[in-house]
Amino acid sequence: ILDAAHYTYQMDVWAVGCIIVEMLGRQPLFTGEHYIDQIKKIVKIVGHPTKLGEDTSWMSPEAKQFMASVPLYPGQDLQQMFPNANPLAVDLAKQMLVIDWRKRISVENAMKHPYLKPYFDARDLKTPVQKIDWAFDDFEPTKKGVQERIFAEAAKFHPEILERDAGKLKGSLATSGTEKASRRASQQ
Repeated sequence: ILDAAHYTYQMDVWAVGCIIVEMLGRQPLFTGEHYIDQIKKIVKIVGHPTKLGEDTSWMSPEAKQFMASVPLYPGQDLQQMFPNANPLAVDLAKQMLVIDWRKRISVENAMKHPYLKPYFDARDLKTPVQKIDWAFDDFEPTKKGVQERIFAEAAKFHPEILERDAGKLKGSLATSGTEKASRRASQQ
């Protein structure tokens, strides 16, 4: 959230860390009513980067300004929060839930972590070298195209959003997204 412009595998590592602590606690740990509330809850658990003495140069000026308004929480001890959890699971979660994505455990090192050792297979470390060929779907994955497809997919499950959002959507997303969503919803 604080550096959405640099989406990398490290964002997925954060997501997996959230899943691990959710499994340990049997409920989501960072439930926020909105993204600002969620960031505050995250900082309360993992600690404020400034309080922890971390470099914040990677943050945008807006993110730094926002973080200046967030209390300087020192963070909480995850092992104390989950006293019955496997210490290796907690250790992996700690390494995944680091606000600075540059300091987060890498995907490869997470897969090699002792907690995941029973499931590790070196063949899983292969990284695909070619891009996905979307020709089968007659689709060019542009931002607008992806938005339209997500809207259309959501409309399959919630057709009421077609009418609800018709006035809010702009430009061709409003027409093509709604029309495509309507066609797809009616074909189901």
